[in-house]
Amino acid sequence: MAHRHTASRLVKVRRARLYKRTISCSG
Repeated sequence: MAHRHTASRLVKVRRARLYKRTISCSG
């Protein structure tokens, strides 16, 4: 259960990072 939660959190952070990177590149 905890492991799954951690994975979800990591994915969220990773997605946010990628999104931010995309904006930076576009801007």
